[in-house]
Amino acid sequence: MEKKQLNLFNGEVHDDNPISKKKIVAAEIIALFNQVFERKILLTDYRSSLINARIKEGHKQVPPTGTAQFKAVFEFKKKEWTGTEQEKYLTIETLCAAKHFQAYLEAARMEFIKKKKQTITEPGFMPTPLFKK
Repeated sequence: MEKKQLNLFNGEVHDDNPISKKKIVAAEIIALFNQVFERKILLTDYRSSLINARIKEGHKQVPPTGTAQFKAVFEFKKKEWTGTEQEKYLTIETLCAAKHFQAYLEAARMEFIKKKKQTITEPGFMPTPLFKK
């Protein structure tokens, strides 16, 4: 069996200790959370189970790192809740909870689409023609 050692702060994997693939993916998500929110939370069994449950639902395999959906939720909620009463809910337990994650992801997608439309409809925006005459 291949041995790995995992740095839980940045998600780096080194040879030494056996670690399951699920733990490595969960550690990547924790490292991403720590990066977005400038924190140093650790990977626990409970946090790992929350993350792995969302992955099992299909929230994962987005290239390049497999963490894009989690990053979208983290960044969207950080922007939305920082400086408000809801800021205290910027935790991995809240953001990755079964009853919240999908709704947060959809809200992040809608915000992205809304921004994209604003960019396209800004005065002076000239789309490049698809076909040359």
